[in-house]
Amino acid sequence: MQAYLFSSEYRREAPDYPVLWKRGAATLYDLAPENSEGLAVLLVPSLINKSYVLDLYPEVSFAQFLKAQGFRPLLLDWGTPGETEKNFTTADYISSHALDALREARARHEGPIALLGYCMGGIFTIAMAQLASVFVDALVLLATPWDFSAPDTPRLLLEPAAQAMLRQWIRSLDPVPPVVTQTLFHLIDPWRVQEKYSAFPALDKQARRHFLAVEQWVNDGVPLAPAVAEECFVDWPQGNILANHQWKVGRRWIDPSALACPALAVIPQRDLIVPQGVASPLAKELPRCDTLSPDAGHVSMVVGRRAQKLLWEPVAEWLNEKFND
Repeated sequence: MQAYLFSSEYRREAPDYPVLWKRGAATLYDLAPENSEGLAVLLVPSLINKSYVLDLYPEVSFAQFLKAQGFRPLLLDWGTPGETEKNFTTADYISSHALDALREARARHEGPIALLGYCMGGIFTIAMAQLASVFVDALVLLATPWDFSAPDTPRLLLEPAAQAMLRQWIRSLDPVPPVVTQTLFHLIDPWRVQEKYSAFPALDKQARRHFLAVEQWVNDGVPLAPAVAEECFVDWPQGNILANHQWKVGRRWIDPSALACPALAVIPQRDLIVPQGVASPLAKELPRCDTLSPDAGHVSMVVGRRAQKLLWEPVAEWLNEKFND
């Protein structure tokens, strides 16, 4: 059923945005060059899924909403790992790609710049804000995982021998295919797929289009460099290296308490991928952090039918409060 839905009923038309910067597989798109005098919002997605969740289609696009509010959304698209990224760690993505894209954004934009990171992208923006603090004026973190020791963490602790076996298996995959990540997420809530597809026949035309757009993104995964997968599936959940400040980028240990810029942590109430207990400790570490807890899940927060009210508008209001007073 799933393959039929995607093969026959929905095609996403990729927009043609101006390119500000490119290196390897990564590209920085300018979604609103005409808003050059407004606040630039550099959107940093996860490596696991494609960036267009933030620009799903014209009527459901967080990025286009920000543009309509006078902001200048810049979208960092990681692309599919190629020859440049095949041996990357997460630190390499930041040092080689993210910081360079941020420098280019700073050179091309006269006004302030806010970083907005979604899920793993939020982790990356923490490092970016610490390592290039002079370029970053604010930080927005959407469902960003941090402390995997929380009771609601969706993972099973493995013995050292099992962790070693998992590492060895990941290293044997080059790259690690999207099905690995999708299977792990599926195990968090195994019945969810059956529930949502059983409701599909009753949806009207507009709701079907939206359902298929979201499902295309969910299933349009990205392969991972083995070292990145090892960090995501072993070091972060098993070793809890983020919360223990054992994650190093270049010569710096990443420590959120070192950030001076204002931050907004968005922690959805019904997030099964990054539960509140996993995300909340990060907000507590940031010295100047406000929090928002929408009644939504990990994905519905961004592209659900109430996303504009629950997320887009509050984030825009927060940004305006910080920069238009």
